[in-house]
Amino acid sequence: MQTNLEVSVGEQVVSGTLWMGSWRWSARLIGFVTTIILARLLVPEDFGIVATGAIIVGFFTLLIDLGTDSYLIRLFDTDRNDYDTAWTLRLIVISAACCAIFLAAQPGADYFYVQRLVNVIRFFSIAGWLNGFTNIGLTMYRRELQFRKIAFIGLTQRIIASITSVTLAFLLHNYWAMIIGESVFMIVGVLLSYIYHDYRPRFSLVNFRKQWDFCKWIVSRNLATIMQTQGDSFVVARFFGIELMGFYSMGMRFAALPTRQLLAPVLPPVYSGLAKKQGVREEFVTGVLNIIGITFFLMLPAAALFATLGESLITAMLGEQWISVIPLVAPLTISVLLVVLTNPSATALTIEGRVKLLAGLNWFSAISVVAVLLFAAQWQTIELLAWARVAITFIIMLLYYKYLLDAIKLSLSAFIGGIYRPILATLVMIAIVYYLTLMVSSAWLVIVAGVLIGSAVYLCVSVLLWRAAGAPNTGEA
Repeated sequence: MQTNLEVSVGEQVVSGTLWMGSWRWSARLIGFVTTIILARLLVPEDFGIVATGAIIVGFFTLLIDLGTDSYLIRLFDTDRNDYDTAWTLRLIVISAACCAIFLAAQPGADYFYVQRLVNVIRFFSIAGWLNGFTNIGLTMYRRELQFRKIAFIGLTQRIIASITSVTLAFLLHNYWAMIIGESVFMIVGVLLSYIYHDYRPRFSLVNFRKQWDFCKWIVSRNLATIMQTQGDSFVVARFFGIELMGFYSMGMRFAALPTRQLLAPVLPPVYSGLAKKQGVREEFVTGVLNIIGITFFLMLPAAALFATLGESLITAMLGEQWISVIPLVAPLTISVLLVVLTNPSATALTIEGRVKLLAGLNWFSAISVVAVLLFAAQWQTIELLAWARVAITFIIMLLYYKYLLDAIKLSLSAFIGGIYRPILATLVMIAIVYYLTLMVSSAWLVIVAGVLIGSAVYLCVSVLLWRAAGAPNTGEA
């Protein structure tokens, strides 16, 4: 029998997920259409320059999530000093990082042998610093599982940024269209955060020590995450050149669509919901197991279908000039999928307060990824590099789940029992869709038929397997 807490929190998580989903999926659809338009107006080298500069954007994105939000959400009681200290702490760290990046623009451009990156990096550093002023009041919405206004802000940001990028692409026909568009995205977010929340943060370090004891490990983890997620971009831009970096970045954009973009709206409500259950151990462990099951149930077929249809998707949507992306779609999609499947374990360990452990795991992952990619780069084959990333990411995912099972005292059999059915159903779907791609020559027909038939097969097989297992209360339920 469900408790009142479980029902209430569950309803709030579902509501929050719907709002975040409406925002993220609408924003990603807009971003996807924008990418296709930009791919027709710009050349791969433009995307290569932006992708190399986007390493810096990724740095800012991770630093803005200093861990202050996670710290505040997991507290049972908060006051103004907690929020003001969190805002101040985040601004200090981002300011220091932006100054360092601005000064390092020239050495960075020299490293990649592209002098045009100097102004790109400096431009992003200024926009990133402004982004650091985002109103901490939005964390109050997250803490109380009120995601409607957060969703509205995010969707408005994406619409304005996309209009800016496309308009400038028509006028300028170069990479500055995308750079200015993404900077507008950040700045609009800051302005809207103060328009839609009346909280006005003040400079304060009253609770600095206790927050920093938690957040310092988040900062360390985020720095490692930058190396882990952007390490391939550093290697490709350095050893393969800007044009191949453009192809690789386009492959990553496509690879993130079926998994990372699907999961993104779910994570904030899930974190907030699980944080409210941490006082009831049995409900917390059950919640973690169900979230893992749901993640596998949704993400595995989406990524598998996308990877199988990769050639048709690239040919139909981007055109002949992007044909070199086709061999990269499958390995990059699988690589992103493995990272996404790791997210539930990182979320649960963060709520458990195992931030020091996570920092250590992230640094081990980062060093391993960069070392493997540098080794693979010696063969000067970008497809080999992409598959090398798949191998090391899979090993890292297993390591994360090993520590999660130990931390929450979850048996291996219970874990496998929640994920084996989606894996089997996905394998059946892949076999049928792959056979379909061999039989049909039209790219668009393959895409439409593959999505419809693949989805139907996956759902039917999943239902049969779930019922055969006795209809357990797992992710499918």
